[in-house]
Amino acid sequence: MRNLTSIHRVNKSLQEFITMGNEQSLLKQHGYTLVEEVGQTYFMRTARVKDDKTKKQYIAKEIRINNVPRNLQEDILAEVDILTNMRHPNILKCKETLKDRDTLYVVMEYCEGGELSQKITRQRETGEQFSEDQVLDWFVQICMALQYLHEHSILHKDLKPQNIFFTKAGVIRLDTSGIPRGLDSTLPTSELQLQHYTPLEILRGNPHNEKSDVWSLGCVLYELCMLEPAFSAFSENDLIARLQRDLLSMTYCGNHSFYDSLLKSLGQLLKNSSKK
Repeated sequence: MRNLTSIHRVNKSLQEFITMGNEQSLLKQHGYTLVEEVGQTYFMRTARVKDDKTKKQYIAKEIRINNVPRNLQEDILAEVDILTNMRHPNILKCKETLKDRDTLYVVMEYCEGGELSQKITRQRETGEQFSEDQVLDWFVQICMALQYLHEHSILHKDLKPQNIFFTKAGVIRLDTSGIPRGLDSTLPTSELQLQHYTPLEILRGNPHNEKSDVWSLGCVLYELCMLEPAFSAFSENDLIARLQRDLLSMTYCGNHSFYDSLLKSLGQLLKNSSKK
């Protein structure tokens, strides 16, 4: 009975995603079939969909515009338009956007290789670090994607392993569509970023800038090396206290001179990027 109830809930959730009131959603109208719902936040739902013609799978993000403050709606639409037109081999590709009166759909590339966070978890379970070449390869790809954004005056603001994906061929794809930037002021910090990757200045209420992204980049690099978050805390106050003390959770999975020297440089990178 419990399994039947769970199946019913899943089917109901998918049905709600497919239909809006008595009308078919734009996804269905444009030839997409729902495969599974991936996640849901305050104003957005995410699902894996299949193109009925090509049978290729995509990720569809449904943004409920009516949930967004009216003064921010135009900003969000403008930003989605920018993201749609970005072209870089290490940035997740946007296939198309669909909009009706109440809802905006962003149809994104689906990465079969999964998230970087999943690779880190699996590697940690082996008790061994990633190789130096592997860390550098991934890190360079992430840097290239972030550099492209900054060159186009775009801040990521949510850089973390959960937003870094891999294609089937193993190429990095950075997801830039997680949180429309116009909603920065309407959501708590915990909705914008996993706390481990949030600079102290942002926790204090200051606006994001390029250094904020660099801080998050440094935290991702640390986690690639050590397989643990750079900063761990059970609450925002605890995290702020740890950041003020400038403490890194130096948990080693093994000994490697590459990591020793890199972490010294990384500590300076994090320190410098936290300065205004």
